[in-house]
Amino acid sequence: MLTTTALALLLAAATPAAAHFTISTPPNRGHDELVQDQAPCGGFAATGPRTAVDQQTSVVIRMADRTSTCNVRLGLGDNPSSFPVQLASQSFTALGVYTIGVNLAAAGSVANGAPATIQVQCSSEHGTLYECSDISIRVPQQSPQPPSRSPTPSPQPPPPTSAAASRTTQGAATTSGTAPAPSGAATTGAGASTSPALASPSSDSTSPSPSATAAAKNAAAAAVPPMAAAVALGALALLA
Repeated sequence: MLTTTALALLLAAATPAAAHFTISTPPNRGHDELVQDQAPCGGFAATGPRTAVDQQTSVVIRMADRTSTCNVRLGLGDNPSSFPVQLASQSFTALGVYTIGVNLAAAGSVANGAPATIQVQCSSEHGTLYECSDISIRVPQQSPQPPSRSPTPSPQPPPPTSAAASRTTQGAATTSGTAPAPSGAATTGAGASTSPALASPSSDSTSPSPSATAAAKNAAAAAVPPMAAAVALGALALLA
């Protein structure tokens, strides 16, 4: 019969096995229940094959503890020793396989294909266990924008040739010309004859002297054509 001390030792040895878990997706770096309590990656210090994953991805855990809380963290680099980016946290109350969605964009801006490691740390009344998966992050690439183009101007009609311009000018002159003046209209010019205007004597004017009258007659005779001389002399005689 086993003693009480022996039974306690057997139970203590069997208890950690009930607290274990394993990462199935992405594939883990390594799994060993005997060293799974060694941080940061359950006793596996060297990196394993990397799995390319999108920024929106999932971690699948096979849980073997009914009372455990797991934190999913991310560390950037080829083989990080710290995992400062918290991706998710979940508590478990039953055995089974669980899928935890994570967003790797929480790590900030990274290059496409950047190396990183996902760490799952599960704590329960039996202690804290670790496991890691090595990945490379796929970052969606934006399509280049086409260069902007200025609108193509509408073609302008060619300028008219010299012959067409001459015909256009002649047509405009024909349509816009003025009508000739009527033949009966009186015109003034160098050849037009005018009759001298006779000034009527003012009521307060005095009679001219004989010498002034004679001078006026002579001037009138010189200025007035012969046909009108008689009329002008008669008018001057009345003034006298």
